[in-house]
Amino acid sequence: MTTTLEPGTRPKTTTSSMDDREKLAHLRSQLPAVDQTGYFNAGTNGPLPQCALDVMIDAARRECDAGRIIPGVYEGGWKRNQRIRVLLGDMLGADPSEIALTHSTSE
Repeated sequence: MTTTLEPGTRPKTTTSSMDDREKLAHLRSQLPAVDQTGYFNAGTNGPLPQCALDVMIDAARRECDAGRIIPGVYEGGWKRNQRIRVLLGDMLGADPSEIALTHSTSE
C-alpha cells in the first residue's frame, strides 16, 4: 500500500524523531544568537556556537597568562589540526588526508 502525502506535509514521525528533536534543541541552545536573529545562508557572519566562544576565551586567557611566543605553540596547533582531521574523517567516512582545514572558503 502506498501513502500519498499532500504537498508541504511530512509523514508521521516515530519515537526516534524525538531524539532528533532533542539534538536540534541542544544545537540551538549552543547558538545563543539565533534567539535574536534568523541566519539564512550566513557563511561569513553566521552565529558563533557557545563552545567556540568558550575555547576562544580559554585560548586568549592562556596567551595572556603565558605569552604568545612560547615553545610548543605551533606544534600544538599542528597536532590539534591533525586530531580535527581524524575526527572529521571518522564523521564523514573520509581519510584524514582528504580533509582540508582552511581559513576561508576562498583559500
